Amino acid sequence: MLRLAGDPILSKVSRQLSPGEALPRALLREMRHALLHERGSAVSAVQLGFPLRAVLVGHTTRPASPPRLLLNPRVLARSSRREADWETCLSVPGLAALVWRPLQLVAAYETSSGRTAERSLRGFAARMLEHEIDHLDGVLFTEKAIPGSLLPVEQLHSAAIRDSVRERLLRDVPHASLVPESQRSAWDSADDAQGFPI
Repeated sequence: MLRLAGDPILSKVSRQLSPGEALPRALLREMRHALLHERGSAVSAVQLGFPLRAVLVGHTTRPASPPRLLLNPRVLARSSRREADWETCLSVPGLAALVWRPLQLVAAYETSSGRTAERSLRGFAARMLEHEIDHLDGVLFTEKAIPGSLLPVEQLHSAAIRDSVRERLLRDVPHASLVPESQRSAWDSADDAQGFPI
């Protein structure tokens, strides 16, 4: 069952998985269900009540492709350039907020077969993975939200409201950048240098 903001488990640091440790089948079933039925881009084990360092990443543009399981994901390096963009979360239904994230990052993780992989990510892919790693560290996106940016998710559908809030909050920020639409599919790139190949 999906855990929602206010549940104490979401503020706990998740446990590292040991080499060769398998995830409970019930957890994998629930993670797949959450991606499919809750329309998420990714989901962490702790969001389903299992404080383990595991994330299931789905395709945002190719829903028929199988999701990828990332075990013990971690950020190795972050770019100094950051971007502010809107985020939502399965565990915080109905709300959205602007959050600063690095424009690029280098991440490492283990696969279910025990192989260690390293990827360079940018734009939406970098944002999504850091959001999920925050979950594993007991942090919700609302804790990193730009003050004053929290709004009902329905208002994101209005470009006028979305742009007005963004402009008001970022007006005095030097070199504020937002994720261009053209970079939002970076997670789904077949190019290893840009995203996780699935």
